[in-house]
Amino acid sequence: AMMVAWGFAPPGLLADAALPSRLGGWMRANAHATLAADLRACDGYRNGPSAAANIRCPTQVMVAELDRMAPAAATDALIAALDRPRVDRLHGSGHMLPLERPEQCMHALGAFIARHNPSRPADPQRGGNTV
Repeated sequence: AMMVAWGFAPPGLLADAALPSRLGGWMRANAHATLAADLRACDGYRNGPSAAANIRCPTQVMVAELDRMAPAAATDALIAALDRPRVDRLHGSGHMLPLERPEQCMHALGAFIARHNPSRPADPQRGGNTV
């Protein structure tokens, strides 16, 4: 329950108020050891900025304004290590941003893909850095 509460923006900002309880059900369906191993791996990983510095392809970072699981300081360190990333900041969203803001995520991903897809010209209507 705590992880679900921390994963989302405050309830008043959610378009679908039932989303946290549905996610809680999905999470309870997984083995507890799997989630525990995942959380330990995330907590112990310290190589993010140096690994990010080695990325040599177009990169997009979606930042959730109200993310308490991946706070701005950690996200900003990764962004600083990347070579010219596209950064999309999704306002009013927590860590579960694809679930909380699916339309904005789709728009941001579509713009990024269109820009870096050589077989299709970029659509100037889909640009921007704040969604």
